[in-house]
Amino acid sequence: MFPLALACMLLVLIFAGPARANDEVGPLPEIAGLQIGFDGCYKVGLWTPVRIELRGGSEPAVGRVSITVPDGEGVASRVSTPGEEPVRVAPGETESVLLYVRFGRIHSAATVRFETDDGRSVQRRFQSSAEPGRDEYPSAIPADRRLVVCFAASDVGLEEAAAFVSFEPSRQPVVARIDDLAKMPDRWYGYEGVDRVVIATSRPEVYQGRIPPGGEQQTALDRWVRLGGRVLIMAAVRAEQAADPSSPLAAFIPGTWKATIPVRGLVGLENYLGEYAVGLADAQSRRPTAVARIKPAEGRVVVEEGNLPLVVEATRGFGRVTFLAVDLDEPPSSKRKDRGALVARLLDWPKEPEASPARTTTATHLGFSDISGQLRGALDRYPGVSMIPFGVIMAVLVVYVMLVGPVDYWLLRRWNRLGWTWFTFPLLVVVFCSGAYLAAYWFKGTEIRLNQVDLVDVDTTGKLVRGTHWSSLYSPKADTYTLSLRPAVERLAPSGAPAMLAWLGLPGSGLGGMDP
Repeated sequence: MFPLALACMLLVLIFAGPARANDEVGPLPEIAGLQIGFDGCYKVGLWTPVRIELRGGSEPAVGRVSITVPDGEGVASRVSTPGEEPVRVAPGETESVLLYVRFGRIHSAATVRFETDDGRSVQRRFQSSAEPGRDEYPSAIPADRRLVVCFAASDVGLEEAAAFVSFEPSRQPVVARIDDLAKMPDRWYGYEGVDRVVIATSRPEVYQGRIPPGGEQQTALDRWVRLGGRVLIMAAVRAEQAADPSSPLAAFIPGTWKATIPVRGLVGLENYLGEYAVGLADAQSRRPTAVARIKPAEGRVVVEEGNLPLVVEATRGFGRVTFLAVDLDEPPSSKRKDRGALVARLLDWPKEPEASPARTTTATHLGFSDISGQLRGALDRYPGVSMIPFGVIMAVLVVYVMLVGPVDYWLLRRWNRLGWTWFTFPLLVVVFCSGAYLAAYWFKGTEIRLNQVDLVDVDTTGKLVRGTHWSSLYSPKADTYTLSLRPAVERLAPSGAPAMLAWLGLPGSGLGGMDP
């Protein structure tokens, strides 16, 4: 009886021990999770929003959060929260930290670290995966593939538009759907990897009360548009709420809302689509479509039904806002057979022809999938610096191996002086090493060189200046440098204009490319 009771007690202790260990909470916060991009979608080599979830420990903690990922060369790069803005995590509470990171590889690993002011730290490593699970996050998409972010609670036809654009699934645009405007980036460069933003207003819970008008997130989206971004906004049934000054979307509607009226048949949209127009089935065509009547305050009317504007395009700096006075996620418009073609036309997505196996390009042979690859190749060529061909290096290595091995042995054996190998072998090594050093000195030189390309765009109104700088630094020896960037356009832009400095990766699957 006693041995049986003892065995039962041991079993209880074995199973209860791990449970108590798992329930224990340490003094430092726990790195609970990692959310990358827009619903897990992001591009390689471009700024990406990364949201880190911290769960408080048994003690309050104040410190900094950092994340380390590979850059375009595969070297570890780290981004952290500013020192003047520490992260405070209360016991048992959850704190969300938003950082912006560039992933230099489609398949990568990320290490998140929380370090307190007194030097204590905790970290957790995550790995990218095609099917993410615990300690994993989605892999990136290539830089040359379109990414569209849709702020909506229901389907607006983007998936249909993606299938309409290309027959190949690997070339179709990637669609990321966000159902809460509070998940928007609060910095404009968080949208760098986004080609288009689509906003549907038929579900007020997506935007109403989520972010304040004029707040960081609304300002970030507006600045991204003015620097060249493209936004498509749809408003009909809830157009009055979306256009209200208290709404964060009011700034993106290029006019004043007057009324929402029912309209039977939209001939203007069918003319806009041309040969791709299909329309509605007979049962749906008899149902009226809700259309928002707005008085355009800017831009031009692209499509109209009588005197009713249906599509209005407004230029904002270097970008554009397209307004559609119809909800494509509400019937009968949601039943349109040509909805995908309509969305693709509104987003300026041309329909690609079927791929031909015989169609190849020089860029494809070189592994370049983007024009930035050719720019990167040009920046890496320096006047006065010659790269030794790989074939020459291999030929010298073959000669070296032959001399220190078979040739040395054959000559010394013929002269009956095999003991001289203690002198000839190091002599050959010294001669070839000295020759390699002198050749590198001759071909590569001793000067630090810099190639750069500057592109400055000036808005015709004179109110906005956008500049992009690309540079490549050449060092004849391995060394550490501190780089800084300061715009020198005082006559065009105010002093203290913000500037972003980051590495430039090589897109594509060629040697050194960011794709696998």
